[in-house]
Amino acid sequence: MRKNKSIIILMLVLLLMLPACASNNKKSSESDGMRNPDSNYEVKPSEAYPGEYGYENDGMDMETEPKEDSKPKEGSNEILLSSDRLLIINGELEIETRDFENSSKVLIENVEKMGGYVSGLNEYYDTIWGSNNEKIKAARFTYIVRIPYDKTNEFISAIGDVGSVVRKNLDTEDVSLRYAETERRLKLYDDKISRLEKLLEQATKMEDILLIQSEIENAIEKKEILAGDFKQLQDLVSLSTITIYLNEVKEYSQSVEVKDSFGTRIAAAFSYSLTNFKYFLEDFLISLIYILPILIFFALIIFLIIKLIRKIRNKRSKKLFNKNIFKKDNKTKDNKDETKTE
Repeated sequence: MRKNKSIIILMLVLLLMLPACASNNKKSSESDGMRNPDSNYEVKPSEAYPGEYGYENDGMDMETEPKEDSKPKEGSNEILLSSDRLLIINGELEIETRDFENSSKVLIENVEKMGGYVSGLNEYYDTIWGSNNEKIKAARFTYIVRIPYDKTNEFISAIGDVGSVVRKNLDTEDVSLRYAETERRLKLYDDKISRLEKLLEQATKMEDILLIQSEIENAIEKKEILAGDFKQLQDLVSLSTITIYLNEVKEYSQSVEVKDSFGTRIAAAFSYSLTNFKYFLEDFLISLIYILPILIFFALIIFLIIKLIRKIRNKRSKKLFNKNIFKKDNKTKDNKDETKTE
């Protein structure tokens, strides 16, 4: 019995050391498994990106930096999709439109056409001046859309149908190493659980049974956490995340292109200044009309106050003048009396 117990404990120790040893063991069979996955965790190549996985080495030997062909070219609106790398694509687009209802409809149609969906929507309304100088509500919607990996470039190219694109930002993150390592660890946990279950069938002592069961539960718990992270990673790889800011405007934003001539840039800047000055005058006149009754009221009060002050001053001046005349008359009369007395 003691001999059996020693054998079981030795096997448990070897099983616990298996993941660490396997992670350092670089075999070509692992890379073949990545190239032709047969487990229940991986995403199909057609769902993540066109082509096969194409790993030539195991995950520990893979490059951590994305290849040059996976990065957007400078000045280009497209991302060069790679068939041998796993990329997470995130982007932001800011679009202006005069016809918000139609633009919103076209945007949703394009998303559905690409096989994507809207995962989030934030609605906000601002106030702008209409063509007849009336206040109107301007929509400011934020869409978070998910687009299949291999349809990302097509969707971005067609986004001009929605409105005027004033800002575009696209980023990629190469997660090939992270994907391969996570898949490898899942397979290791599967192998560990399978070995523990076989060992459990051979155990006869309650103490050994409880110890093995505890190890199985611990391995299953860690595997489930890792599997959840892996599914989230699959989702991020298979579907690009694009945040779209759709803004309703009265006039499109004007930007001066660097390639334009100096005279064209001056003309564009002057035209833009005149347009802004016109809007300023319109807003000023409308604001003046709004506060005109208040201005008339205060002007009337100021007029009455000034008139009252002048009236008081006139009374004081007249009273002072009469007082001076009275004193002068009394003085003259006293002088005459003195003369008669002498």
